[in-house]
Amino acid sequence: MELSEIWLAYVNEHMVADAGKFPPVEITASQTLERLFELHPIFTSRWDAIMSVKYTDAFDEEANNALAHLAMTDSYAAWDELSVGAWRVLVERLQYCEVVLVANMAAAPNAVLNHLPIGLTRDQEARALLLRYLLEQGRIIDRQILPVKEHTRVDDVARATLVYPILFNYRHYIELTLKYLIWCYGTPGDGSPFWKSHRLGPIWNRAVVIMKDYGAWEGSGADKTVARTVQEFGRVDPDSFDFRYSIDTDGKPMAPRLSDLDLVALREVMAGVEAWFEGTDGYLDHIRGSMPY
Repeated sequence: MELSEIWLAYVNEHMVADAGKFPPVEITASQTLERLFELHPIFTSRWDAIMSVKYTDAFDEEANNALAHLAMTDSYAAWDELSVGAWRVLVERLQYCEVVLVANMAAAPNAVLNHLPIGLTRDQEARALLLRYLLEQGRIIDRQILPVKEHTRVDDVARATLVYPILFNYRHYIELTLKYLIWCYGTPGDGSPFWKSHRLGPIWNRAVVIMKDYGAWEGSGADKTVARTVQEFGRVDPDSFDFRYSIDTDGKPMAPRLSDLDLVALREVMAGVEAWFEGTDGYLDHIRGSMPY
């Protein structure tokens, strides 16, 4: 079996029996990045050791075998025995593929890049995409995009840049959802001052006023948690600019702001924010539907 076909064998093993009867799951560049980012803790827990060695293709075969073993067992357990050199190869491939995905996302945000059969769990989708990218284009790294270098503090910045696309999408989701609530449940023209603004503070404040008008705001519990999350995104990226790039307009890295970020915890927080937004939308829609015209 060719290395580039291993991911297909993996999905065929784990998809539901009649998956061919249903349309495949379409996955865009940003959705691909989200799934790959969910695998970062596998690498970040070993980051200092990985970055202490130079990248060399002498460990390609070991890295390929590790990926093939993952496909066969659906487990990373055997990776504990990998050499640091093989881990470095895997990281280099992953970083390169993510850089390319970010470029694809910028060029065509809604373009579908991958199709997966139904029946895979979220973790299996992530593994399938990892296998595909690291055993296909990840094996041919353009060093002009991802240059070889010794581990320095600059590498810590490079590590942090991997989180920027997902943070940008999370922030963008919050902004668009708040504008949607204002547009749907505010008065006509209510949202016009906010359409061209990306500042979360004023947008959030207006949405809260609308929720209070509908009796959908208590200011405690989940309301307070979501408010704190929105305020934090607004604080670290006031104008929806910082997360688009890893350096500011003066060429200074912005990674130190994110040095303690836990992507897994953030994913859980954002799942709660999403549930809160959906519940709020449903409640507001119910209240508005019961109002006399």
